[in-house]
Amino acid sequence: MEDLSPVEPIVDQVVDRMVLAGALQALPAVRRQVVELGFFEELSHPEIAEKLDLPLGTVKSHMRRGLEALQRELRGSRVDA
Repeated sequence: MEDLSPVEPIVDQVVDRMVLAGALQALPAVRRQVVELGFFEELSHPEIAEKLDLPLGTVKSHMRRGLEALQRELRGSRVDA
């Protein structure tokens, strides 16, 4: 019988990505955009502020609150094996 255990980490990664995508979609649009620009496009807070024409403090608040919401969502989706 073939050992399928190498597939398990791949399945876990797919599930993690799906949970993250769902959590991102649950964020308000501007907050999601700030988080995505920061992590996927690797923009700094000042660059995000300029790109979105938002005050720097607002960008920092959106980032912090967005990350807190993602952390809560991801923590809540964890199932101990």
